Amino acid sequence: RKSKFQQKLLEIQRFKCWLREVPHDANLFFCSICDMNLSLAVLWQIYHHAESNVHINKEKNYIETGVSNEDSNIQIKELLLSFDKRKKSAKIRYTVLIADKNIPYQTAKEILNFFQHIRKDPNVLNSMSMGRTKCTNIITNVVCPVETNRVVNIIQNTKFSIF
Repeated sequence: RKSKFQQKLLEIQRFKCWLREVPHDANLFFCSICDMNLSLAVLWQIYHHAESNVHINKEKNYIETGVSNEDSNIQIKELLLSFDKRKKSAKIRYTVLIADKNIPYQTAKEILNFFQHIRKDPNVLNSMSMGRTKCTNIITNVVCPVETNRVVNIIQNTKFSIF
């Protein structure tokens, strides 16, 4: 039985600066210093990797060269935020989007559920694009005929009388 990545691992000071979650595979972890994904068959593998000569040497080089790029520094600071802080930040950004686009609050939960369902295959979400024309065409040519047939079938198969 393989272990799955746990967010609490990101809170451990020893791993905080280099351990990352692999978004599409909970059975892997990413070492940002070694720039590689590693199997998370058992939790001790993270400790084993941290003590490996390859990791230690790359970590020394990483510290010596330092990260001078300002964008990289910002990115690293964001990654070092705790899971709870990132979660709060995401909630705030999502709420601002809902308010900014004047989306009814009752719909916000449905939209969130939709994206949580899609995240199971993030490549699909990453490859999607949607503009006004495409959205209109999908509704007109795909959704409308299917829903029209569904309603017609319901009306045809439901007994009713008109007084």
